[in-house]
Amino acid sequence: MQQACLAGGSTLVGGGSIPGLVSDVLPLFLTGYIGRVDRIRAAQSNLVWDYQSADRLSAGLGLGAALSAAPTRMPSAVDRKWIRYITQSAAMIADAIGLDFGGLELTSKDYAPAPHDLQLPSGLSIAAGTAAGVRWIFTGYSAAGDQFYTLTKEQVAVCGLGPTWRQSGDAPQWRVEIDGCPSLVCDLSTVSRDGFGQATADLNAARAVNLVASIVAAAPGCRSVRDFAAPTGTALGRRLSG
Repeated sequence: MQQACLAGGSTLVGGGSIPGLVSDVLPLFLTGYIGRVDRIRAAQSNLVWDYQSADRLSAGLGLGAALSAAPTRMPSAVDRKWIRYITQSAAMIADAIGLDFGGLELTSKDYAPAPHDLQLPSGLSIAAGTAAGVRWIFTGYSAAGDQFYTLTKEQVAVCGLGPTWRQSGDAPQWRVEIDGCPSLVCDLSTVSRDGFGQATADLNAARAVNLVASIVAAAPGCRSVRDFAAPTGTALGRRLSG
């Protein structure tokens, strides 16, 4: 990709809510207020009831899939994609805080069954007893073998799938905890009345649009969010609509 960018004179950078916001951007921002970083724990818990892509919910998350009685030992094709994505975030953070990156692994994956038949606005049907929630936990290690990074990624079609799953629409979507000096905790969420699925899609789109000017001005090549100053939104749309 780097060679293709250089040959074509283009600049490429990626990132949304995950990978992106909770897996690297927000933790990196918080470390700027911490003198010594010991451990980073990040978590996403999204209610995706109103997300508009049935294919993304089924193929990308596994919602609606039959639950196996015995978990597989090998990561699925979808799991391997998520491992590749989150490895990039963990490696970026390790480099930023001065650690030699040792690798990342999927340390657990759990499903929660649907309590009854569900019909989502996207058109996806989730039969009772099939997957209505999925949770991945990834762990990042330094080259010395120490755990420095944990990311939990939870997606649910409805709340209240169990005591350890998202219980209400008012719970934060994203949470970052950093042990260090000082230790910090940050909760972040879109406004539930807007619909989490649409708001998260809008958030991802806004991030890409707000980065355009910096990408155009950057030298060709593959870049990361560390190569740019944090972008800002504008009031242009409000002025035009007014």
